[in-house]
Amino acid sequence: MTLRRAAIAQKQVLMVSGDIELGSLPRFNDALSRLVTDDAGHVVVVDLDGTGVIEDAALGLILGAAGRARDAAGRRLPR
Repeated sequence: MTLRRAAIAQKQVLMVSGDIELGSLPRFNDALSRLVTDDAGHVVVVDLDGTGVIEDAALGLILGAAGRARDAAGRRLPR
């Protein structure tokens, strides 16, 4: 798995290529956390176009990061 960050159209983008497997989940989670923390309150993008296999747990990490990003922006979803 390769992770790369770039600014595209004034948004921070995490581009992922290769497979997100169990062994790469900690590195993927770290990158997601940094993305959300570094750009708190702004729109961030995770580009999965270059991925092949995506473990179910990786989708959970993405959803968790989305929730943290919303919270950081002050936009909480009603429960």
